[in-house]
Amino acid sequence: MTELLLKDDSPQIAIHPAIVFSSEPMLPAYFPAELREASSLIRLKAGEHLFSPDAPPLACYRVLKGRVALLRPAADGASMDVQHAGEGEWLVEPSPFDRTVTCSAIAERPAVVRAVPIRAFRATLRRDAEFANAWSRETAQRAKRLQLTVERLSLIRACDRILHYLATEGAGGGEVYLAFPLREWARRLGMTGETLSRVLADMEAEGNVVRIGRRGFRLP
Repeated sequence: MTELLLKDDSPQIAIHPAIVFSSEPMLPAYFPAELREASSLIRLKAGEHLFSPDAPPLACYRVLKGRVALLRPAADGASMDVQHAGEGEWLVEPSPFDRTVTCSAIAERPAVVRAVPIRAFRATLRRDAEFANAWSRETAQRAKRLQLTVERLSLIRACDRILHYLATEGAGGGEVYLAFPLREWARRLGMTGETLSRVLADMEAEGNVVRIGRRGFRLP
């Protein structure tokens, strides 16, 4: 089954007209040199589409700067949020195994994206066992983080979501230094910025969270 999924008979198509330069070392260290050289950087303006539904997948995409949203068309004509990928995150679609794109990818703000041509990706997975194993490990780690996110968002109380995040994402048993603004943390926790600020203040006053600078937090 995997071999069938990896077999690539799709036509070669240019990735994106906004490719600006290539061969930048912005991929995980286990990526082989030939795959790095085949990849390109794409610069997107806020609101610009990277790809649209019902098109053949051209590449796998990793966000280097900014943020890109994946939106799936809903039956009522609206759009459903699938992912908001920030710096260092792969777009979950398309994967190396997809035959058709089902989502739109839109830059929420100016973004730079690394595009790895999907044909080269599939070929490398077929012939390079070390790369395939490393990609599998990274995919499993992403699946674990997704499971923790679903678990976290199932919690009703905002304070419980914050404690869960610190306990599962923090180093040393609960210490986190955010690499993004608090409003982005609020979005990831499924609450408004106002709610996050209020609940954090209450938790600090009660001694349930210790604040470290502007974006650092730890469990007591």
